[in-house]
Amino acid sequence: MKFKIINLKAEYEPYHTRKNEPYKGSNKLYIWPEGETVLDNLFNRHNRPSKVWKEELIPAVIAKLQESNPEVYERVKNEEWGWRQKCGCSCPCSPGFVGKKGGQYYISASVKFLD
Repeated sequence: MKFKIINLKAEYEPYHTRKNEPYKGSNKLYIWPEGETVLDNLFNRHNRPSKVWKEELIPAVIAKLQESNPEVYERVKNEEWGWRQKCGCSCPCSPGFVGKKGGQYYISASVKFLD
């Protein structure tokens, strides 16, 4: 799989701002395919290649964090990520990766797939 990380955002997200979210005590990582329309997103959110993303994309995102945000990188570099369809909400509208070790970081990566 060929890809390019277009935009990477990582920030601390306090516990009190996550009141209604599952996994409010965990780091979260979202992948946003570049150029995907709202309709595409609605259709694809249940069909993401999460295993491939976990193996190929997450290591690249974490490596890029080392350059762009060393503080967050130090906090999440050894994180174990698991796919959760209900990462950001109690319904399946916001799938993403949840860290298993706990934390309060929100990482968002826009990715352009080249294949």
